[in-house]
Amino acid sequence: MYDIEKSLDSIKQLKIAEILNIREATLSRKISALVKKGIIKKEKRNIKIVNHEKLLQEFI
Repeated sequence: MYDIEKSLDSIKQLKIAEILNIREATLSRKISALVKKGIIKKEKRNIKIVNHEKLLQEFI
């Protein structure tokens, strides 16, 4: 599987929002929701996917 965590290390949240064509506030809310569901962990400026399967289910 592609190691997405490494490719996201250096990308700022604003840039991710631009790539997804959404507002930064929308991305921030989605990230918070994914953290609450235990799908990702956010520590300082790093985001780590802890449950790849649940993440895929969120977007299918």
